[in-house]
Amino acid sequence: MRTKSNQPRKGKPGSGGSGSGGAGGRGAGKGASPLAVLRSLSAGMGLADMAKWAADQAAEAAAAAAQAAGATATQISNAAKHARAESIRATATKAGVKPQTVRRWARGAQSPSASKEKGARQKVQRSLGGARGLQAARMSRVAGMNAGNVTVLIKSGPNAGTTERRNIGSVGIPSSTSREIAELLEDGDVVTAEELLSDAVLDGYGPGLSGIMRIVSFDDPTSWL
Repeated sequence: MRTKSNQPRKGKPGSGGSGSGGAGGRGAGKGASPLAVLRSLSAGMGLADMAKWAADQAAEAAAAAAQAAGATATQISNAAKHARAESIRATATKAGVKPQTVRRWARGAQSPSASKEKGARQKVQRSLGGARGLQAARMSRVAGMNAGNVTVLIKSGPNAGTTERRNIGSVGIPSSTSREIAELLEDGDVVTAEELLSDAVLDGYGPGLSGIMRIVSFDDPTSWL
């Protein structure tokens, strides 16, 4: 059950909610750091994922531009299709395969071979701005995340310096915050990006929690919304 208070919630260690665990409490030091979670925006993407993402973004951008220019519905649709096709061709060139193959990857009808995944992934990623650029581009569109279980460090009060467990679950992240984190990633300011992600997740779980605690690790695989 989510707390509405900004005070740490008490519970039995290992329970579904949280438990005071001390500096070496259960879960402390385990799991993925906020930075690792941010890096998963690119590290967790395979070649097929990148092909689909690039094509989708190209189509959306072209459609938005055509709509802003006052194009008809048919023209908007054609602009999106053309941009998607161009993105598919560009990915195919980088990967050294035919556009039809990339289309199958993007549709999920076929998976890249292990050798192609290893040999072409970095080339395609570089064409999308590299790991940092891809992380920033994807983060700018994040609406929330399923944070799962986390370990938090209490920053103030009588329990300052101790850790607690929280089952955060799914939380929303304001679009302005997502864009700010994206800009920080693009600029290479990963420390501030980590802090802002922790604040956004905690405040999405319980308003004001970021003032008294910060996330030190995400224990479960996370998924972006």
